[in-house]
This record gives sequence, C-alpha cells and structure tokens, in this order.
Amino acid sequence: MNEINLIDQFNEYKNQLTEQEIIVLNIAIDHLGSSFDMSRSIGFIEWQKNNTDNNKNNTDNNKNNKKG
Repeated sequence: MNEINLIDQFNEYKNQLTEQEIIVLNIAIDHLGSSFDMSRSIGFIEWQKNNTDNNKNNTDNNKNNKKG
C-alpha cells in the first residue's frame, strides 16, 4: 500500500469517528507520542478491514451489474 493511499485512508477513518473516539485518539497520540502508529491501531485495522470488504463487495456488484 502506498503512503498517499494510507494517508487518505487515515483521513477517511478520522472523519467517520465520533466525538468521543476523536478524544480517545488524541489522548493516545498525546500519551504515546512518536511511538503511536495509526496503521497498527486496532480501530483503524478493523475499519480498514470493513472498508476493504465493502469496497470489494461494491466492485463485485458493479461487475455483476455490467454482465447482466
């Protein structure tokens, strides 16, 4: 995965967080400092998995719609 795509995914992930989740994320970033890695956070990994699954399903549905 290239770095630009990952940055876009981080932004998309952060945009869908609730206010409380944003507060928790900011606390984690503040407390962990440079050792915090968004790409290794459980929330982001779960979101990425679900997002990838949804995108795959949408792509498959679009392919099937074009066939019929």
